[in-house]
Amino acid sequence: MNASVKKQLIILVPIVLFACVLVFSEDESITKTEIASAEKLIGLSFDDAERDSMIDGLNEQLENYKVVREFHLQNSVMPAVLFNPIPTGFKFEEDQKPMQFSDYSDTKAASNSRRTCILLSR
Repeated sequence: MNASVKKQLIILVPIVLFACVLVFSEDESITKTEIASAEKLIGLSFDDAERDSMIDGLNEQLENYKVVREFHLQNSVMPAVLFNPIPTGFKFEEDQKPMQFSDYSDTKAASNSRRTCILLSR
Protein backbone atom coordinates (compact mmCIF):
# COMPACT_ATOMS: atom_id res chain seq x y z
CA MET A 1 0.00 0.00 0.00
CA ASN A 2 1.53 3.32 -1.03
CA ALA A 3 1.71 6.43 1.13
CA SER A 4 -1.12 8.22 -0.70
CA VAL A 5 -3.57 5.39 -0.04
CA LYS A 6 -2.54 5.26 3.62
CA LYS A 7 -3.15 8.99 4.01
CA GLN A 8 -6.57 8.65 2.41
CA LEU A 9 -7.45 5.76 4.73
CA ILE A 10 -6.34 7.72 7.78
CA ILE A 11 -8.78 10.45 6.80
CA LEU A 12 -11.57 8.20 5.54
CA VAL A 13 -11.75 5.63 8.35
CA PRO A 14 -12.79 8.04 11.14
CA ILE A 15 -15.39 9.59 8.84
CA VAL A 16 -16.86 6.19 7.96
CA LEU A 17 -16.87 5.13 11.61
CA PHE A 18 -18.58 8.34 12.61
CA ALA A 19 -21.18 7.91 9.87
CA CYS A 20 -21.85 4.32 10.97
CA VAL A 21 -22.35 5.48 14.53
CA LEU A 22 -24.86 8.10 13.43
CA VAL A 23 -26.78 5.74 11.15
CA PHE A 24 -26.97 2.73 13.44
CA SER A 25 -27.37 4.48 16.75
CA GLU A 26 -30.95 5.22 17.78
CA ASP A 27 -30.17 7.31 20.83
CA GLU A 28 -27.17 8.93 19.09
CA SER A 29 -24.68 8.00 21.81
CA ILE A 30 -21.74 5.71 21.26
CA THR A 31 -21.76 2.33 23.02
CA LYS A 32 -19.15 -0.34 23.72
CA THR A 33 -20.72 -2.51 21.01
CA GLU A 34 -20.22 0.22 18.41
CA ILE A 35 -16.61 0.67 19.49
CA ALA A 36 -16.07 -3.09 19.10
CA SER A 37 -17.58 -2.93 15.59
CA ALA A 38 -15.31 -0.03 14.69
CA GLU A 39 -12.30 -2.02 15.92
CA LYS A 40 -13.00 -4.67 13.29
CA LEU A 41 -13.09 -2.08 10.52
CA ILE A 42 -9.73 -0.54 11.38
CA GLY A 43 -7.94 -3.65 12.61
CA LEU A 44 -7.57 -2.71 16.27
CA SER A 45 -8.62 -4.47 19.42
CA PHE A 46 -9.37 -3.02 22.84
CA ASP A 47 -10.37 -4.72 26.04
CA ASP A 48 -13.59 -3.87 27.86
CA ALA A 49 -11.89 -1.45 30.25
CA GLU A 50 -10.32 0.48 27.36
CA ARG A 51 -13.67 0.68 25.55
CA ASP A 52 -15.31 1.89 28.75
CA SER A 53 -12.72 4.64 29.17
CA MET A 54 -13.30 5.81 25.56
CA ILE A 55 -17.06 6.22 25.76
CA ASP A 56 -17.20 9.63 27.47
CA GLY A 57 -14.63 11.18 25.13
CA LEU A 58 -16.25 9.75 22.01
CA ASN A 59 -19.70 10.93 23.06
CA GLU A 60 -18.27 14.37 23.79
CA GLN A 61 -16.78 14.46 20.28
CA LEU A 62 -20.15 13.37 18.88
CA GLU A 63 -21.78 16.36 20.58
CA ASN A 64 -19.06 18.65 19.19
CA TYR A 65 -19.79 17.41 15.66
CA LYS A 66 -23.49 18.11 16.20
CA VAL A 67 -22.71 21.69 17.20
CA VAL A 68 -20.52 22.17 14.11
CA ARG A 69 -23.27 20.77 11.85
CA GLU A 70 -25.86 23.10 13.37
CA PHE A 71 -23.83 26.17 12.38
CA HIS A 72 -25.04 27.22 8.94
CA LEU A 73 -22.34 28.76 6.80
CA GLN A 74 -23.20 30.10 3.37
CA ASN A 75 -21.13 28.99 0.38
CA SER A 76 -20.37 32.64 -0.31
CA VAL A 77 -18.25 32.86 2.87
CA MET A 78 -14.61 32.70 1.89
CA PRO A 79 -12.31 30.36 3.84
CA ALA A 80 -9.61 31.92 5.94
CA VAL A 81 -6.51 32.11 3.77
CA LEU A 82 -4.48 34.32 6.09
CA PHE A 83 -3.91 33.82 9.78
CA ASN A 84 -2.47 36.73 11.70
CA PRO A 85 -1.92 35.87 15.37
CA ILE A 86 -1.20 39.50 16.31
CA PRO A 87 -4.29 40.97 18.02
CA THR A 88 -5.85 44.07 16.49
CA GLY A 89 -4.26 47.21 17.88
CA PHE A 90 -1.24 45.42 19.36
CA LYS A 91 1.89 47.59 19.33
CA PHE A 92 5.39 46.16 19.33
CA GLU A 93 8.13 47.90 21.28
CA GLU A 94 9.99 50.18 18.93
CA ASP A 95 13.15 50.48 21.05
CA GLN A 96 15.56 47.67 20.36
CA LYS A 97 17.26 46.44 23.48
CA PRO A 98 20.82 45.09 23.32
CA MET A 99 21.15 41.31 23.24
CA GLN A 100 22.65 39.67 26.32
CA PHE A 101 24.55 36.46 25.77
CA SER A 102 25.32 34.03 28.59
CA ASP A 103 28.92 33.27 29.43
CA TYR A 104 29.78 29.73 28.32
CA SER A 105 33.55 30.18 28.39
CA ASP A 106 33.96 27.58 31.19
CA THR A 107 32.05 24.89 29.26
CA LYS A 108 34.05 21.74 28.56
CA ALA A 109 33.32 19.33 25.75
CA ALA A 110 32.97 15.61 26.44
CA SER A 111 36.16 13.62 25.99
CA ASN A 112 34.62 11.27 23.40
CA SER A 113 31.75 11.57 20.94
CA ARG A 114 29.89 8.49 22.29
CA ARG A 115 29.55 10.13 25.70
CA THR A 116 28.29 13.31 24.04
CA CYS A 117 25.57 11.37 22.18
CA ILE A 118 24.46 9.67 25.39
CA LEU A 119 24.25 13.02 27.19
CA LEU A 120 22.28 14.62 24.36
CA SER A 121 19.79 11.75 24.16
CA ARG A 122 18.66 12.14 27.78
